[in-house]
Amino acid sequence: MAEKKSKKKGPVRTEAVVPLLVIFGLIALYFTLFFDWQLRKAFEWGATYGNGAEVNVGYLHTSFLHGTFEMGAIQVTDPAEPEKNRFSVGRVNLGFLWDALLRGKVVIPSAGITNIAVGTHRDHPGRVLPPEPPGMISTAAAAMWRTAREKAMKSSPLADFSQFLQGFDPSKELKELKNLKSVAKIHELSQQLAQNEQVWNQTLNSIPTQADFDRLQSELGGMKVGGTSNPLELKKQADEIQKVVSELKGKMKAVEYGANGLTSEMSNFSKSVGQVDDLMKEDMKEAESGLKLPSLNPKDLAQGLFGDSVLAKAEQAQKYADLAHKYMPPKAAGKPNPEPAPRPRSTGRVFEFGKPHGYPAFWLQKAEISSKLDDSNEAGLLSGEIRDAASNQAQVGRPMVMELKGEFPRARVNGIQLMATLDHRSERAVDTVRASVASFPIAGRDLSHSGDVSFGFSKASGSGSVEGTYSEGVMRLVATSQFHDLDFQIKAKSGPLESTLKDVAKELKTVTVKATAEGAPPKLRMDIESNLADAITRGLQHQLQAKLDEAHKRIQAMLDQQVNGPKRELTSKMDAVKSKIFGEVDARKKKATSVQGTADQKLASTKGGATSGAKNKAASNLKKKLKL
Repeated sequence: MAEKKSKKKGPVRTEAVVPLLVIFGLIALYFTLFFDWQLRKAFEWGATYGNGAEVNVGYLHTSFLHGTFEMGAIQVTDPAEPEKNRFSVGRVNLGFLWDALLRGKVVIPSAGITNIAVGTHRDHPGRVLPPEPPGMISTAAAAMWRTAREKAMKSSPLADFSQFLQGFDPSKELKELKNLKSVAKIHELSQQLAQNEQVWNQTLNSIPTQADFDRLQSELGGMKVGGTSNPLELKKQADEIQKVVSELKGKMKAVEYGANGLTSEMSNFSKSVGQVDDLMKEDMKEAESGLKLPSLNPKDLAQGLFGDSVLAKAEQAQKYADLAHKYMPPKAAGKPNPEPAPRPRSTGRVFEFGKPHGYPAFWLQKAEISSKLDDSNEAGLLSGEIRDAASNQAQVGRPMVMELKGEFPRARVNGIQLMATLDHRSERAVDTVRASVASFPIAGRDLSHSGDVSFGFSKASGSGSVEGTYSEGVMRLVATSQFHDLDFQIKAKSGPLESTLKDVAKELKTVTVKATAEGAPPKLRMDIESNLADAITRGLQHQLQAKLDEAHKRIQAMLDQQVNGPKRELTSKMDAVKSKIFGEVDARKKKATSVQGTADQKLASTKGGATSGAKNKAASNLKKKLKL
């Protein structure tokens, strides 16, 4: 049989064309039929998780051929009112730079966000995600916010006023004061005093005693001074006395040094005893806090009335700031690790080293925000823009800036102004925001969290502004609010309290609130001032002050009864120890002074004898020369 000749293959592998066409066809089919749907669902899932309530996207279209992206009919459910939207967006469209896409970068030269509305009604209530259980709190900041807000929710100063005015007697509730810090401190100091007394006695025994000075006194008394005009004999007497004086000075110095040390130690112990008074004040505050005695401090009342809403705003501000730091990290510190060590894979970090005039991984160069009034919906009249939202601001060289102004007439929200700057170009990122609203409606607000008192308003109109900075984990937030056209709702079990609140409601035409929050979780300092709190405390001053003073006196008497006895006993012991120690030290000092006086007299006698002998010798020599 003749051998079959194989056909020579050309540069094109025709047997691979069909599989490639099938693969490309499947890819094209996927991006045509499924990609936009899956991307829309992914966006809805992520946005729902971040919002805490359902987010819907009506449509989403992408075109890789033209480098465009468009989505619209976006509805963001309000978790507090699931039948309404926090806001809705009619359309978001943007385009990509192809040369950036080819480098694996996402650069958006321009984008548009149009037809924005707030408070729109939904066709069906949105799904609200359940709150995370306590065990799911992953950060100290989240735990702090939850603890602080729970504490604020439980705080009800008006309920405390109501109970107190109804005849609350603290002395009956507080039968016994337990775990007092002041009493514990006294017991601790009593034990410490017994130990210190032993140490102080050892110090006293280590310095020259009275017997040492008696011996020196005896030695000086046995020395004969004078009785001769011989200078050599007188010098010898003086040298013997000077030897005793030198020993005396050394012992006197030792006594003085020991006395100074004892004085310092006893002074420190006395200061510790003085701390008992401060601890008594703390015990007093804790006892009053445990009894929930009402405070007539307007700032305490203001914090009880408005603290929860201020904490909610501060928590929301930090969440947005942390989110910005996550996706727009500040410039990495350029300090090398002196001892480099490999890090676990899970804690790795991505660093971007861009080329000059290159692109960061993501860069939204400019997005225009616009919205016009439309009879068919509740859109607002807005204008603004977002500039330079980049994953690497140091490479871009400009901070992210957001400006917005406008109004929502149908929702009666007017005079919106927002200016935010997120500067992450250096190692120290600084975020600043200034926002204000000229007027907005308030459906209602409950200012009391107790069944004893129902206090709040069913409706009002408000205005406000906020200024804040966030840098290196430290927040400073200053918010001011004004409430007008108030329709107060007041009901209290205590007649005097209800009457006072109604009188305040009649007088106040406008309620003002100024809140300042500063610090880093878990230590956030908050200060709130309000003319409503001022008016309520003034109204209750006369009715409450006398009862509060009497309650303070009763608690103070109970505290004194438990503390004053042990305190007097400790003070008496301390005075006895000091008297004993310093009495002995003073006796030694007096004895040393007496010995010093004897020594000075002896030395004076030797000097006087030497002078007299010299005078006699000079007179004899003169007589010889004159041959008298």
